[in-house]
Amino acid sequence: MPTPESEVREEYSRLSADFRILVTGAGFDLPEKTWHEIDVIMHGCECLDRVVDSLPTREARIRLAAEISNAIAAGRVTKRGTELDFHLLKMGNVFTNTDSRYRASANVARIYEISDQLRGVKTRRHYIELVCEEGRKFLDLFVPILEPHCPARFLEFFLELGEVGDLVDKFVDARADYVRDEHPFPPDFLHHLRLLIAVIRRTPKILRLYPNPLVLIRWASRYFLPGNHRSAHIPLSAEKRSNRVRSANQPC
Repeated sequence: MPTPESEVREEYSRLSADFRILVTGAGFDLPEKTWHEIDVIMHGCECLDRVVDSLPTREARIRLAAEISNAIAAGRVTKRGTELDFHLLKMGNVFTNTDSRYRASANVARIYEISDQLRGVKTRRHYIELVCEEGRKFLDLFVPILEPHCPARFLEFFLELGEVGDLVDKFVDARADYVRDEHPFPPDFLHHLRLLIAVIRRTPKILRLYPNPLVLIRWASRYFLPGNHRSAHIPLSAEKRSNRVRSANQPC
């Protein structure tokens, strides 16, 4: 019988492992205990994201997101389910050990707030701003784990990478996210172009901050491939959304 840990989506497990490439490429390494803590948070975030997104209504998602955020701050579980609480318990131990429960709780609360805002965002400019903030908040969950072992320049790079990483994720998964009503913009050429321009504008800074740009370029290039994003394979016609008809005044 699979354990909760064995249910983690492949792309999350791979991203957790790919952190090693970034860190070693920058010229240093982390203790095995720290790598384990990174895995715990990554796997936990995958579960939380999946469980919240599976709920059918906005009200239910908001309610569970608040429970999760409060549980992290209090160092407890939600009593909602075995898998969810399994991960919350392990994440809580890491956040307690790094004295970051309240910081993590605030980040998680904001991430879910952004997720809700993305569903009804009115302009592509605001969409990109929210995506960048979401990426920074996500990687900030790991900063207290990394701080004792990494220089400030790497941590600055790490948070900037969060913006670019989330933009790339939204670029590759634009079709699937649209089908799931996670944003209101058809995944057409214009939508992909806006995201690509946002990535290009932010790339010089992370290349300056990272000590081995060639390693970073090789590492990052794989994330543009749809094969690395299982959710991107959902065909646009797989689900018919109730609000499928779009008028000519689509927000831009």
